[in-house]
Amino acid sequence: MIEVARQKHKSANIMYEVADGKNSIEHFPMWKATFNKVVSVHALHWIQDKVGAVRNIYDSLKIGGECFIIFCGPIHQMLGNSPDELPYYLKNHTKWKKKLEGYVHKMYNHLNLDDTQKLFESVGFEVLEKKSYKPCENLDIFSKEELSEYLRTLLGQLQYLPQQYHTEFLQDATDWSNQNFPVNHGGHRHIKMEVIVVHAIKK
Repeated sequence: MIEVARQKHKSANIMYEVADGKNSIEHFPMWKATFNKVVSVHALHWIQDKVGAVRNIYDSLKIGGECFIIFCGPIHQMLGNSPDELPYYLKNHTKWKKKLEGYVHKMYNHLNLDDTQKLFESVGFEVLEKKSYKPCENLDIFSKEELSEYLRTLLGQLQYLPQQYHTEFLQDATDWSNQNFPVNHGGHRHIKMEVIVVHAIKK
């Protein structure tokens, strides 16, 4: 994604780098206390060491700098680890269980809203605003074809499967999603998920 951005969205005032979210300042010490704003969109739930990640954001900000963070909370029907969520179903499916031995689904979305506030305050942030919401309940997210292609970009299980199984695996994932995603009052299928938003300042 970064390489595509470098190719298609060049600008004199934009620099693209790849770094570990929990300790990027170790590799880019010039980032320490450098930024006025840090924005993170749907990334924090992929990082296991959340204390390290939030401290890293804190350390990269100037005094008075602000962060705006959006990430998935403890419900995500497409990517979560609970028994009623898609990755659990795929890993325990009789067809795929043996082939996915050793696969670890690295989605770390256990924090609720109160835990999130405590985390940010523990590294020194003042939380200015926090909220959780379910953004998909009133949206018709995907057609069946779009859903399959979207799943292709998200399901890390595909790297454990030989190419000849990908179509069948995606079909099973798509079928489960179409059967289990709830239908809202408008008759549209949507993903049952919770999103947490935090706006905080470094004092």
